[in-house]
Amino acid sequence: MKKLFFTFAFLLNSILSLAQSQVTIQGKVIDAITQESLAGASVYPLSDWQQGTSTDNEGSFTLEVTDNDTLMVTFIGYEPQVVSAAEKELFVKLKANVQSMEAITVEASSLVAEEFSIKKIEQLEIYTNPNAKADPLLAVNALPAATTLDESASISLRGGSPAQTGIFLNDVPVYDAVRFAQVNGIGTFSIFNTALIKQLQVFPSNPPLEFGNTSAGLISLQTIDRVPERTSINAVVSPANIGVYANVPVQSNAGVALFSNFQPSGIIQAMNPEALRDLEHFQTLDFGAHYFRKLGDKSNLKIFNYAVSEGYRFASRHPSGNDTFQQRKWRNFTIANLQTQYEHSLVTFNGGFSISDMRFSVGNLKINMQNQDVYFSANYTRFWDAWTLKIGVTYDHRRANMEGQTPVFGYARAPRHPVQQFQSVQHAKAPEGYVYGKYQPNQRWTFGLGVRKNVAINDQPNYLSYQLNTHYRLMKHQTLTLSAGRYHQQVIPQSELASGFYRSDQFSIDYQYQRSGKTISLAIFYKDDRPGKNQQQTYGAEVAADIRWSPKLKTQVSYTYLNATIQENENTFASPYDLNYFVRASSSYQVSSQWSLSGIFIHRQGTQYQPVIGRQWNTDLEVYAPAYAPFNQIQRLPDYSTVDLSISRICPLTEKISAVFFGNINNTLNRQNVRTINYSQDYSQPFNELFSQRAFYAGVVLQWQ
Repeated sequence: MKKLFFTFAFLLNSILSLAQSQVTIQGKVIDAITQESLAGASVYPLSDWQQGTSTDNEGSFTLEVTDNDTLMVTFIGYEPQVVSAAEKELFVKLKANVQSMEAITVEASSLVAEEFSIKKIEQLEIYTNPNAKADPLLAVNALPAATTLDESASISLRGGSPAQTGIFLNDVPVYDAVRFAQVNGIGTFSIFNTALIKQLQVFPSNPPLEFGNTSAGLISLQTIDRVPERTSINAVVSPANIGVYANVPVQSNAGVALFSNFQPSGIIQAMNPEALRDLEHFQTLDFGAHYFRKLGDKSNLKIFNYAVSEGYRFASRHPSGNDTFQQRKWRNFTIANLQTQYEHSLVTFNGGFSISDMRFSVGNLKINMQNQDVYFSANYTRFWDAWTLKIGVTYDHRRANMEGQTPVFGYARAPRHPVQQFQSVQHAKAPEGYVYGKYQPNQRWTFGLGVRKNVAINDQPNYLSYQLNTHYRLMKHQTLTLSAGRYHQQVIPQSELASGFYRSDQFSIDYQYQRSGKTISLAIFYKDDRPGKNQQQTYGAEVAADIRWSPKLKTQVSYTYLNATIQENENTFASPYDLNYFVRASSSYQVSSQWSLSGIFIHRQGTQYQPVIGRQWNTDLEVYAPAYAPFNQIQRLPDYSTVDLSISRICPLTEKISAVFFGNINNTLNRQNVRTINYSQDYSQPFNELFSQRAFYAGVVLQWQ
């Protein structure tokens, strides 16, 4: 009966549609301000949005509609426009939507060295890049310079540890900028809400000395800096996330953005029982607020606050005994920025305060850690015709209070095995001053020179950081960037880096060709890192292509090579980042004005590990003690390879409400990618611990304007 009803309804709709006369509409869609053509804009009739089309490379379109129909014209980052189809030739001018897609630049950028960044990622790119999954830091992970070895947002750049990568939000350092939300015990997303991010800039090596306390690459994120014209609301509903985001004008000169997310584990676990079999539970609740206010014609104020509470449990296996890894963490941080622009200068004050409490346990290991970070900077920038000079002082103070118990023997980790209690308080204080100058004699050449000096406190060493940058436009579509310098960093135990002092000497050459929807980039680089008395040397090369074949089809492909070694005492061995190949490829296709498909392929060489070559029974502890192979017998894990697929569909519900449905399949081929080698109780049988297996995910984003 239902089939007969739907068949009858379909035939009736077809007859009524044929009864109306069909007309062919031609038109062009452009930017209302720049008059540039908008390729890939969606055009569809309100009477039947499934019959829509997209504009071509010239912004033109042809569409058959019923007589006297009405058309909806949309493009990401622009306000939608409704036009009548009474005219047979249309010329549509779309206005940029300053609420949802902020402008790239402000009158005077606080970052003087931005010409030497290798990649500038706008908000639109974060949303449309299939690698990014709408996450700012995962968008960085899609770059050829990203050498992250797990499936997380903890970014490694050009073979450096993620702990060495500086992440700055509104010119304030954000340490531990990830959440565990990928929920397999390894993977994470960043804590940043993409709707707040105007743009981010990536320096894969040679971080600008306007920023301090980083010894590898640097990621600088800037939040929106305009007052919304009207209220807009987004809501996300998916098996593992319920979230809402609202951008509200408070006054004519002020606006506030509020967001919150709740992430439970039950539904996503039920959808993927095999892929998440080790996961027992996870839950996250976060809140954020971003306030922007214009203080007259010259000044503006930003205040951002973020709080999150998270916890998870997953199965942990060890030869001495299996147990459940448990972690609870909460954190809160606040960032404030005051900027005043004069006719030829810019004055900025930046401050940040962060507190966190983390507790985790597994077996006989129990750790409680409380962190407190305080940051302040005062900066003055002076502009001339060809010169720019920036001077400033910064103070970065990190405090870590740790207590708990650790195993006496690393191979005896069951609750019954002996432990040692500990308690420690560590500080990393970095009061520094810097000078950075930039000279642009003409449109082709740009030179940069910077120095940064610390004020030694207590037993800290004196150090001087310095760098030289050159940016040259070879021809209209080609650029060459050369950078070299020495950098320093103080670290407290919050990652795989031990606490201490780090020095890094770096050199890089980056070439880029960009023309007609095609971008080709090449890079070679060298790094000499000195963590304490040890040394890590990295040589590398990158090649990448980003090609838009048509308004509907875009492809990215990259290859990265790393030769990385570690010298520890008298031993020299390969770094985990020693990789002969790291290949990425992605492609996105706009099937129609509503449907889009994307795919991601990653293939890299497996990392190295020390196999167990012997064992000895410990009678007192009743456990085996393993003997590991020497450094010259290190082996490699199998190659890592994965394919992810995603699909999305835009459904306009009314003129002011739209819905975006999305679905993802991670590790589509269900490849058994090995994360590490584990062993049976007597170390006689090795077995593989795996990265994420095939998992399904779907959801909907609702937008009100």
